Formats: sequence, structure tokens, C-alpha cells
Amino acid sequence: MRDAGEHVCVVVDDLQVLRSLWQFMQATELKMYSEEGLDLGGIEESTIRDDAAGSELRTFYSSVIERAGARSAATGGGSLTMLMIVRKPSMYPDAGTSAAFPVEAFEPVVYPKATLERVRLLAAGGVQLTSAVLAKLGISSPGSQGSSGMLAARKHIDECISLADGHLLLDERLVRAGVSPAIDVRASLSRIGLGKAVALRVTPMAAAIRQIAPRLRLELAVASDTPTIAGAVMTATEQRVFAWRAVLQQPLGRPRTLAQSVLALFCARAGYFDSLHAKSLDGASAKAYQLVDAMVAAAPAVVARLGPDYELSAADEAALHDAGGALHPA
Repeated sequence: MRDAGEHVCVVVDDLQVLRSLWQFMQATELKMYSEEGLDLGGIEESTIRDDAAGSELRTFYSSVIERAGARSAATGGGSLTMLMIVRKPSMYPDAGTSAAFPVEAFEPVVYPKATLERVRLLAAGGVQLTSAVLAKLGISSPGSQGSSGMLAARKHIDECISLADGHLLLDERLVRAGVSPAIDVRASLSRIGLGKAVALRVTPMAAAIRQIAPRLRLELAVASDTPTIAGAVMTATEQRVFAWRAVLQQPLGRPRTLAQSVLALFCARAGYFDSLHAKSLDGASAKAYQLVDAMVAAAPAVVARLGPDYELSAADEAALHDAGGALHPA
């Protein structure tokens, strides 16, 4: 399809099959050299896996990932986008607890020396090593699913991240808080559009969205540690952050049009959603998009001009402010 000029998206929902294939190839190679009389000094499979994770596994994955890309018009056009899903072990204990973990609970066979030293310094400074504190520091709790497999999983994930054009990290805390999609903006990154070759540079977002909310990721990252409880009394900054999160809330299986996304971000930036009152992000989002849909109907000329490369003019923004001001509830 790509060679025919079509645009294709491939979702790889589990890399374990590829990883198992690589481990099988490593074991086969080890066996072959052993049969030829090569003395490997009692090297175990785990040692081989760890030693090769930084180079051979990376090369193996790159042979898969390098298939993705866009072809130039001279070669027939078309593109192949690859989404690779990598599962990370939970950083939380299987049974929730608010008790602090003693330093002795962090086993040297599980945690690297740097992490153990960090834990000792925190404990010496009087920091309570609870699950919540450890999760914020990126340290898996003793007894959690991540403590036994986190080291191998991180190597595995780091290799994929280093090869990709960007990554989105989904956080289980955001899932529990009802955020959808549960993307951790601090740990997520896009490399698309970077580099010195301006003529060849592509952008990961529509021009109007980049124009309206150029600092949205930074604002959300700065405010990520600020508790914003729906329905509670919030400061002006917390209201704005809650408004941004409400317009970014998107139920599963209900994609939005470019016009809806642009107008929602426009309204949030203008402050039309700062007074949203709801018990959940879903409720606040539903109220926000009622206004957005009304604005889409009230400003058809602006909506008709919106496209991937179109930036709002001063006249467009004035028309949207007029529509938003008329529709915005007092």
C-alpha cells in the first residue's frame, strides 16, 4: 500500500514476540559456537542478554523500526507510520499501602547501586519512602510488579525510545484519576520537526494548534504536581490548568475533528472554560464541547478555512471571540 502511494499505520501491540525471537537467536548462536569447541567461560543466558542489550538488541529493533517513514513525491509518495506499544511493569505495590519502606527492603540484586545510594540519602534526610514518594522519583516500590522486572524492562524501553521519533508515556496514576488519554506530558517527547534542515522539516501538529497553544506542554508539565480537584475551590492558575485538561479529555473511540480541537484550545486559552464546574474531567469536557460545537455552527466560515497548514488570521480570531463571547454562559 505504501509503495502505491498510500498512507499506512502499523500498530505493534507487543514487542515480546520480537524480543523472544532475538533471545532465541542469541541462544542458538551460543549453542553453535559451543559445539564448535569455543570456550565461553560459563556465560549464562542472562549475561548474554544484558551485555547485548545496548548494541545487538538495538540493531535488531532498528531493522524493524527503520521500515517506517515517508517517501518523497519523486519516489511515488506514501508513508508508513509505526506505533510500538511497550508495557512497563507497575511501579506500585500489588497491595496499596501508605507505610514507609525501610532501606533494607531495597535488595541489591534488584536495584542498581545508584538507586540504593539515593534511597539511603533520602532515608538519612528524614524522607518517608512511601509508594507515592517513590513513584514520583521514578523508583519502583519493593514488592511491586516493577521491582523484579523493572531493570530489564527499562533497558528494553530505553532501546525503543532511542530509536523512535518520539514517545508517549501513559501513567497509571492518571488512569486512576480518570484522565483520558492518560499521557504524562513531562515524560513524553516528540523529535519530529527538530533539526537544521528547515526545508525538509515536518511538523507534528496543525499550524493553528501550534499557533494557539505553543506552550501547552510546558504549562501542563509545570502544573502536573499541582492538585486540581474538580468541584473544589481553585486558584486562577488551577482553573486554567483544569480547563486545558478538560479540552484534552477524549473518550475512547470518539475522535474529534481538527475544527473541534482548534476551537476547544482557543476557548481554553481565552478563558471561556475557567469557570467550568463539574465533579469529573469527563463532565467538564462534556460541558466544554457543548460550547465548542455551538461555536463550530456559529463560525462556519472560519471552520471551512481550517486545515493542517492554515493559521488563524486576526479576523478569524476576532470572529471566534465574538462567537465565544455570545455563547459563553455568564
